[in-house]
Amino acid sequence: MYDFTLNWTRLPLENGNNFREIGGYPGDDEKIIQYHRFIRASNTSRLTDNDIAFLKGYGVTADIDLRSRAEISASPDRLEGVEGIDYRIIPFAGNQPVDTDNLAYQRLTLSIAKLYVREMIEQTDAVRDIFNYIAQAPEGCILFHCHAGKDRTGVLAMLLMYLAGADKEDCMSNYEQSYSNLRRGNIFYASHLTDPGDEDSAEFLFSRPDTIMQCYEFIENKYAGVLPYLYDCGVSEHDILKVKSRLLDP
Repeated sequence: MYDFTLNWTRLPLENGNNFREIGGYPGDDEKIIQYHRFIRASNTSRLTDNDIAFLKGYGVTADIDLRSRAEISASPDRLEGVEGIDYRIIPFAGNQPVDTDNLAYQRLTLSIAKLYVREMIEQTDAVRDIFNYIAQAPEGCILFHCHAGKDRTGVLAMLLMYLAGADKEDCMSNYEQSYSNLRRGNIFYASHLTDPGDEDSAEFLFSRPDTIMQCYEFIENKYAGVLPYLYDCGVSEHDILKVKSRLLDP
């Protein structure tokens, strides 16, 4: 039996290789980003009953699904309908399916980082809805996820850490862990790297720190910080303070 009072970095799940904390990083006012508040995660459709029991024991009371409706239909979230967990769908980067198998689509972009900036950072309505929900979500730990837990999930993790006062390097460090986690026999990793010599396939799976750095710097340069960015998205000062308190207050 696991001790749920422990502060895990990567959660010890049977079918959740990229479920992990954003807690433990230095934040504003000499505070630490609290553990057991936010879990960033990959696909939840393969969670076992033991995994679900662990997440509930860890304190998860809310689940934000960042995927499109089409992705959810093809791969339902196992936490939907679980007693004590509020399930909320808030598609990030639009409500169109993200074709994770269409690597040719990735080749058409100037870079994956620029795709993030255009398709996620600029999805201001989705960011507003996500932060508004977090501000009024049930007390406890909020889990948020997409498919691999790398891209859409990574951008939201960066925004939360940025708001809490984590510096750019810690945001980069947190983002780059996904690649190592996805290598742990995960079906997503195995199905997308059919040819080890395929540079496009490999590039799609990497979580390079300079990718999230460009997102961070885009906000810095265009908005002069995360607070003006969130205001521009339509998040109220009241809700921003509630989210930040959730991140930092003991």
